[in-house]
Amino acid sequence: MHTPSDPATAHPAKGILAIRRITIRRAAATIGVSELVLGRILNGHERPSARVRGSLSALLSLPEAQLFADEPVAGGPRGGLR
Repeated sequence: MHTPSDPATAHPAKGILAIRRITIRRAAATIGVSELVLGRILNGHERPSARVRGSLSALLSLPEAQLFADEPVAGGPRGGLR
């Protein structure tokens, strides 16, 4: 059964945020998206926009290619669960 915190679909940035003790709420506010949207991205339910990819990369001081090399997405074309 898939759960939102399933490590198989979780985004690598989620673990990096946790290691650095940056909450999803704080990261979302910093990059200018809602906590819900960022949570869905980090849990592999939505694909991030180019702006979010760049902002998250800048926040974590990591290259986009490292964070988004193999982006996990569950479900249909928008990445949502069915």
